[in-house]
Amino acid sequence: MNLKHIVLVITFIQSTSVVLVERGIYFYTEKFFHFEKIHNLLLAFLFGLCYAASAVFTHKLTSRFGEKNYLTACLLIQFPMLAMLLAGNIPMLVLGTVFSAFLYGTMWPVIESYMVSGDTPDVALKSVGGFNISWSFSAPIALLAAGFLIDLNHWALFAAAGILTIAALTLTTQLPARPVHLSEDHPARPDETILSDYGTLLVAARWLMFLSYALLWILAAILPIIFNRLHVQVSYASPLSAVIDVMRAVMFLLCQFWTGWHGKKAPLWMVIFFLPAGFILATFGGNLALIIVGEIFFGMAAGMCYYASLYYAMVIKHASVEAGGAH
Repeated sequence: MNLKHIVLVITFIQSTSVVLVERGIYFYTEKFFHFEKIHNLLLAFLFGLCYAASAVFTHKLTSRFGEKNYLTACLLIQFPMLAMLLAGNIPMLVLGTVFSAFLYGTMWPVIESYMVSGDTPDVALKSVGGFNISWSFSAPIALLAAGFLIDLNHWALFAAAGILTIAALTLTTQLPARPVHLSEDHPARPDETILSDYGTLLVAARWLMFLSYALLWILAAILPIIFNRLHVQVSYASPLSAVIDVMRAVMFLLCQFWTGWHGKKAPLWMVIFFLPAGFILATFGGNLALIIVGEIFFGMAAGMCYYASLYYAMVIKHASVEAGGAH
């Protein structure tokens, strides 16, 4: 396999492991610890703060230790983190969730940098698309499995995440020590006018992505309780919550093969409308059909602003870890 293929496989495997923990944990807490909405919301809030904080410092750490060494360390440290989640008590579960947020948040900018390293803007579109499709299609698969693993016993969810991490760690040994980036004066670099326009759209896309993740983690925290009150079993509730992820993956496919959205404002205006509309339907719909429609709207809007944000960032910042960390 070439470098891109290796990174895509690592992305798919590790994303599956991550989603089992970061999204499955709310079904886990609802079943085994009887968490209510407020408890899951607070846990999600804590996770998000730690996740974002860790990503911001990734660039400085990889500059000192090297991307491959840093990624390997992040994967290795996941095993004591999973052991904390398996401890069976609430304080250790909260500490394990904080630990997982720091590890996951600091890991993805490095993988993104490897994926788009050395690409011209045209090739970067395909690389960003491949990366997005790889991780996004793993999410519904992980959520489909999460419900059944939680129903199986209390340790199966985290054991599955650990096995997948071992596979990702094995593949990481094949990566070069550092990704190579496109030079500042490369002839394929866009001119300053285009980069300026991209910079403006990047700001808008990032704010929308920030909103989408804030709302996504509210949904991740409360959908298990909403489905439970509608008498949906956890083995079905977890896959149903993955409708958001399926539609986000569909939007990633559309964005990769239809390039007409580049440099355009209209797709982001659509996000501004469909993001809150989808959230309101999914949260207050009151019946299964309206909740699913809300998830569809929300997933497509979230996918659009995510793709735009990462693509513009990687083109402007030469696919650096700094670009992924800010993203």
